[in-house]
Amino acid sequence: MQQMKKIFRTVTFALLAFFAGGALSMAQTTTEKISIAHSLGTTEVSIKPKRIVVLDFGALETLNDLGEGNNIVGIAKPGLPDYLKQYQSEKYADVGNLMVVDNEKIKALKPDLIISSARLEKAYPDLSKIAPTIYPGFDYEFYWESFKKNQRNYGLIFNKEKQVEKILNTLSQKMEHVRAKAIASGKNTLLIMLFHDGRMVALKNHSYFGFIFDVLGIKQAANIPANAPFGQPLTIEDILKYNPDMIFVIDRGAVVENIPVDKSKLETDLIRQTRAYKNGNFIYLDPVAWYVSGGGTTSVNKMIDEIDAAFK
Repeated sequence: MQQMKKIFRTVTFALLAFFAGGALSMAQTTTEKISIAHSLGTTEVSIKPKRIVVLDFGALETLNDLGEGNNIVGIAKPGLPDYLKQYQSEKYADVGNLMVVDNEKIKALKPDLIISSARLEKAYPDLSKIAPTIYPGFDYEFYWESFKKNQRNYGLIFNKEKQVEKILNTLSQKMEHVRAKAIASGKNTLLIMLFHDGRMVALKNHSYFGFIFDVLGIKQAANIPANAPFGQPLTIEDILKYNPDMIFVIDRGAVVENIPVDKSKLETDLIRQTRAYKNGNFIYLDPVAWYVSGGGTTSVNKMIDEIDAAFK
């Protein structure tokens, strides 16, 4: 009788272990999902996706900083910044560029998440048919809030909220430090100039490049109409008239055509007459961080560092 009880207990424990293991296995294979609100709607996304296509360099920066690079299967490779050169590896499929992507290549990768790009807004409906797609766009009236929202979305998706908050806190502290330096410097007016093929454009507040004005509180030197999409064309005479304390130059040709500006042609005798140039405040910004990327943790960190260096 005792022997039978012993056998019964053994079988019972074995069955309990079997069913418990089965339940655990089922729990592990059930994919947990979360709803992510973004600029183009709300998308239900699997938590901790394993096959990701990234079409935005800013998003790629953040995923890299969060240690999620191994889960990326495809990216838009042309123009990839040097600090992300590891993603040129054949391990990652090239699915197009920042303006046009190959939907068939993306579909063949069987992604469980696609992270689109602001330059691919019109492609969003087609991408959404392939896999859950989020669109990390920006409201340029509230750049910093949009930036934080995008990063926090990545934190939710990859279950790394604490790591994201740590990064955001570090960036916020750096930004407050630069804001204080800017106020103390006495450099009150700034002109941000986009230069390409001999043409100059003054960039406005509340635009893709308005980060400096809106977040750091530096005054715009140029008189730009409110309805101008990004800014307005500039002449040398305009620059002399505005005569700002600082001039920041973003060389678009360096990233679009891989032809850096000839500084001797830009820094003319008239430019040399400006207060900014005379005081050593005619500064070239990193066009990759400011023009190509600009929406991820790495590039925003670089942007803040460049502004910090300008207020020496």
